[in-house]
Amino acid sequence: MIKMRRQIWVLAVVVLLAVGAGARGQEAGRPDLAKMFDKREVMIAVRDGVKLHTEIYTPRDAKEALPIVMMRTPYGISAGGKGYSRMLYENADLFADGYIFVFQDIRGGTVQRENLR
Repeated sequence: MIKMRRQIWVLAVVVLLAVGAGARGQEAGRPDLAKMFDKREVMIAVRDGVKLHTEIYTPRDAKEALPIVMMRTPYGISAGGKGYSRMLYENADLFADGYIFVFQDIRGGTVQRENLR
């Protein structure tokens, strides 16, 4: 019984270490977005005058008109410390196709709350 508990404990530690190493490996494998995209943050007014926080990411090497992918979310688009949005990483498979990415907080999102009337 004690031997089995010890084996389970060792297995649990090995699994946790493997999961942690995998997570660090994914962080290290992320592209440097600052080298790939120019970022602009703007407040876009809608019909009733409320301004919605919007981030626009344009490929740095763009020489022609590009298609746009626009996503809106109530969950907040900004990364901590005003870095690049986590939503950009979620679309990494589209980077090579040369899209402009536009992410917008919808009404009631984190940045607009002070603008609500």
